[in-house]
Amino acid sequence: MHGDRSPVAIGIVGVGKIARDQHLPALAAQPGFTLAACASPHSRVDGLPHYTTLNAMLADEPALQAVSLCTPPQVRFAQARAALAAGKHV
Repeated sequence: MHGDRSPVAIGIVGVGKIARDQHLPALAAQPGFTLAACASPHSRVDGLPHYTTLNAMLADEPALQAVSLCTPPQVRFAQARAALAAGKHV
């Protein structure tokens, strides 16, 4: 975080074992990020708005600035493309 800038609002896509073991703790430990929402068809993060798809999260959370893709490699390209098209960092 630089100066007095607000933390980057980030949405996590895919809430599986790797996200829970690595990505969520790493984001929580960084003051430059705030976890604002999650998108996962079968899992959620307590206390966060939950969506079953990335597109639903992007549509309903316009304040998101970035997304963290924690999904299998086969679907990441399409997800990255959708997030970038929505003006989000990936």
